[in-house]
Amino acid sequence: MVNIKRRARGVTLTHKGLRKLQIAKGSEEQHELTGKCSKLEGIQEKNLLCEDTIAKIFTCKSPVDKRSLKICFQALDLILESDDYYNPKDETSRGEKFLYSYPELPMGQVPLDSPYYVQRQPLEDRCYGEITKPGGSLKIKGAYLTGKTSLITRLLERSKQQGYHTIYINLSLAESYILQNLERLLRWFCTHISLALNLPDKISEYWDSSSAAEMNCVLYFERYLLPNINVPIVIALDEADRLFDFADVSDLFLHLLGWFHEKAKHNPVWQKLRLVITHAMEQYPPSTLKPSSLSIGLSVNLPPFNLQEVQQLATRYRLELSIYQLEQLMALVGGNPFLVRLAFYEISQGRQTIETILFTSPISHQYIYKEHLEQQLCILEYKYKNLIADWIKVIKSEEPRPLEPTNLHRLKSLGLIQYEGNLATPSCQLYKIYFQECLGLDNTPPSSLSFSIVKVTNKMKVS
Repeated sequence: MVNIKRRARGVTLTHKGLRKLQIAKGSEEQHELTGKCSKLEGIQEKNLLCEDTIAKIFTCKSPVDKRSLKICFQALDLILESDDYYNPKDETSRGEKFLYSYPELPMGQVPLDSPYYVQRQPLEDRCYGEITKPGGSLKIKGAYLTGKTSLITRLLERSKQQGYHTIYINLSLAESYILQNLERLLRWFCTHISLALNLPDKISEYWDSSSAAEMNCVLYFERYLLPNINVPIVIALDEADRLFDFADVSDLFLHLLGWFHEKAKHNPVWQKLRLVITHAMEQYPPSTLKPSSLSIGLSVNLPPFNLQEVQQLATRYRLELSIYQLEQLMALVGGNPFLVRLAFYEISQGRQTIETILFTSPISHQYIYKEHLEQQLCILEYKYKNLIADWIKVIKSEEPRPLEPTNLHRLKSLGLIQYEGNLATPSCQLYKIYFQECLGLDNTPPSSLSFSIVKVTNKMKVS
């Protein structure tokens, strides 16, 4: 019997290889506008590669043989290099697979297994350490799109690996009629925890109509929920800002969580409970708050990316950008994790260059951040109209502007400003130039973005 040697199928493009092909293909598509035949169509006509194989090469979802990659590269006048592809089944390539895995869309939280999540140390180790403590409580504060949910997901996963029960509750998904009444909120909260622990709902047995809702909730935890578990439980309350629309209820609810934390100091049953809360803004007016309402355990502020973290992320996307280019990007977006990820994703896909991102007018219809900027504008116009006057003061001034505390913190929660004391400045040049041009506050041409970025980058170098 003759043994037929099969071609070894099993290589997939790395980011670098895919990007090379995408850029070359983009040039080809421009070439086609002149009426000339595409080179990729040419290799199909010569039966060198079929349409299905070409699709597999560009989607990176199914391996192909190395010969097919070489034909595709040669057709586009490219040289196939060893770091343009990897073998996902090769044991020695597993580390490469991690680095070269196809990047996910930079929307929402970063998936747990994503190589594009950048840890912010030592802050994250402090967070992990807090929830391992008996009765530990953690409050994570960070502006819009700074990665709070991505961090909380990793806290819960690490807790799960240690054998803890974990429960995630996103308060932005709770209906208003629940959040505007403390009794309904606490019943909903206790029911949610019971179901998550696979325990029967016994609210009716433990709830006394003659007692305050807070006391009923405490007794439900102390006499039923906590005694019925043998390992610690981590409850994560994400987007607690949703509660702040209902000031009286949020004040009492947060005070109750503070009470949970205090009880763990002297009651072993409560030491099983660990709390994690995330929010973007402070609750106001602060004069109505009880002292413990917003001082629950360890409090951390989640900052934007620094230059080192941006460099780290660029490396994971396999981008060859200079330090000066990264500094310019930092000046543009202020280290906002979402905006940095979006820039690197688009560059890695060959749809943008660092130059087009840095120097295209923010009000251009094709601009990479167009959708995000319009969303920020809508939030100001329809949800926080009272912030517009103060925001205009900040973006028109070349010096830090004093703001009253409520508006200061709300603008900060949207990621629009940074502040020291009560003095506010725009968090990045992108927001400043966009709103100046969009609101007709600046008569300078769109190229002013280029000037502003260079100006801020030079300041960064001096400092």
